[in-house]
Amino acid sequence: MKLYDVTIHHLAAFGTPLKGDTLFGQFCWQLAYDSNLVDGGLEHNLDFYQEAPFLVISSAYPKLKAATGQYLYALKKPDLPFNVLFPELKDDLRKQVEERKIIKSKKWMRLSSDLTINVKKLQFVSDSELIDTAPEKQINKVTVIEKTGDGQTLIKSFAQPHNSINRVTATTGGGAQFAPYQTELFIYSPSTLLSVFVLLNEKLTDVQRVVAGFSRIGSYGFGKDASIGKGRFRVESFRELTAPKILDANGLYCLSPCVPKSGSYSDAFYHPFVRFGRHGDSAASSSNPFKNPVIMADEGAVFVPTQKDDLTRGYFGSGMTGVSKHQPKAVAQGYAISLPLKVEV
Repeated sequence: MKLYDVTIHHLAAFGTPLKGDTLFGQFCWQLAYDSNLVDGGLEHNLDFYQEAPFLVISSAYPKLKAATGQYLYALKKPDLPFNVLFPELKDDLRKQVEERKIIKSKKWMRLSSDLTINVKKLQFVSDSELIDTAPEKQINKVTVIEKTGDGQTLIKSFAQPHNSINRVTATTGGGAQFAPYQTELFIYSPSTLLSVFVLLNEKLTDVQRVVAGFSRIGSYGFGKDASIGKGRFRVESFRELTAPKILDANGLYCLSPCVPKSGSYSDAFYHPFVRFGRHGDSAASSSNPFKNPVIMADEGAVFVPTQKDDLTRGYFGSGMTGVSKHQPKAVAQGYAISLPLKVEV
């Protein structure tokens, strides 16, 4: 399988987080309407999905440009124990207490374009450190994105007010008909670039066809409130990546939520994430638009696999079936693109 970085630029606010399993679901809808995106079409490939995925999609991550012109990635801090990520504070409890709040805010790790993770040399940064472009506050002269409104958060959340309109009178009506409500949306600052990593089976598809599917998702809108212009983005570029290799690696870092197979790991570090899935497209207006909930390990999870093959396969997890009563053949992406690392716990 081949690994690619598909770079996108947002054009509107989002109502749904850009997580890998949701992006995969929307790509499957594109494949349902255009079987040319993947050889054999959707239903044929879903029959083999549990044995071998035709496509694995990561969550979206900020893409940074250094003064040298090279690109860096800001990935979520691994869900490893405190003393593993910060060994210099292992024996200093007082220092741990003093620094814990500061360290907690450093939720990103910055990686070079080769995606190699060296746990002992990771550089952790906070939102404000990523955003602040003042020369005296740059980290290794990294020029990043424009500041958000408050200058502190990479992603700005806000409430969008709504109300129902009477299509006959073209008003909100009176009395009980006037029922305003609001939805939570979030937006990146204007010049933010996001990288979505894609691992594809080159025998079934290629990056040009996958990008075509992504472009359609971005044109129509991703996730909640797409029908009113939310979730739109455009594909800026794509490039093939070389999967990182670490000779003494014994663990895997996951780039999207995943569901590992039973017995596939000897140790695990993750935050649980419950996916309350919902059908998309025309199925969203069916009599049963909701899927069965799935408990997943959120992105940033670290697993120590029991099988050595998992360290070089490029992905980890499983294909989830039985997630829908309305569509028995529906699957959920329980796979995650994985990066090898050496972890000592």
